[in-house]
Amino acid sequence: MSLLGRLEDLSLTDIVQIVYLSRRTGVLEIVAAVHLHRAHGEWLLIASGVLSVVFGLILVVAPGVGILTLVWIIGGYAVFFGLIMLTLAFRLRARHLRNALGTTG
Repeated sequence: MSLLGRLEDLSLTDIVQIVYLSRRTGVLEIVAAVHLHRAHGEWLLIASGVLSVVFGLILVVAPGVGILTLVWIIGGYAVFFGLIMLTLAFRLRARHLRNALGTTG
């Protein structure tokens, strides 16, 4: 499968959907981070939310990027988002285990 092409090959509906979903995901993650206690790693959710919003804004500001560039942007977003979510998951699990054992910290 070739990754060559132009953004014009995608329909406007597809691009708008990607932008809408990334912005909505980012805003919801930031709202969740505000309600999450600081010790649980709220900054990780804020970082992933900001990353989602920035990803959506890049697609709005630079709609003329090629398909290959769009694939790289989506891939980079997925890798960074995944790393942030894994870090948050391990922090929350460690916090849960500490609470289950009755230790504080």
